[in-house]
Amino acid sequence: MKSALFQLRSIIVVTFILTFASACVQGIDAPTTLSEQVVAEPAEPATPSIVHEMPSATGESAEPTQQQATSVDGASSDDVKDRHFACATQADVNATIAVTTDTSIDGNLVLEPGDELAIFTPNGDICAGTAVWAGQNIAITAWGDDPQTEEMDGLIKGDPLHFRIWDASEQVEYQVADVDYQEGDGIFVEDGIYIVAALTIEEQ
Repeated sequence: MKSALFQLRSIIVVTFILTFASACVQGIDAPTTLSEQVVAEPAEPATPSIVHEMPSATGESAEPTQQQATSVDGASSDDVKDRHFACATQADVNATIAVTTDTSIDGNLVLEPGDELAIFTPNGDICAGTAVWAGQNIAITAWGDDPQTEEMDGLIKGDPLHFRIWDASEQVEYQVADVDYQEGDGIFVEDGIYIVAALTIEEQ
């Protein structure tokens, strides 16, 4: 049941992001909140029709599998194992951060397919969520702390979201010094929705 609800929420979030981007291009009024999008286009619990193709080992785009289609960023369990960032597992609390094709990056870095974006806790010890850039809008699920474990393993309410970027082609990890948001304030809350307008890379 928990997995189904998470899948439904992921569908709604991705639909909202793409609707917003499309509306901006066409010059029409876009829904300003997720609730408006839900009312306008009620989602049905079905397999997402929008998935992100992941780069294969040869560098070519691979066809997404059914397992990939049920993940927010189109990643199968095997893809996750091969990622640079090792991040927190699913918990009962999470938030969603959208990075779109309109998100600007200041700092001589251009996102390319295969690059990774990750959300970290304020002290930088825990990766709370990650997604692989595939040249399309992506939604990063940032997981909260699991109260059923003794150790801290995710974000807690009030934590600022800290970004890192992995340049896959150059094999370099970048710290993000500043983030501008189109929606949200970058402070973690349960079921929070954030749309990133700009990222400023910290000088190496």
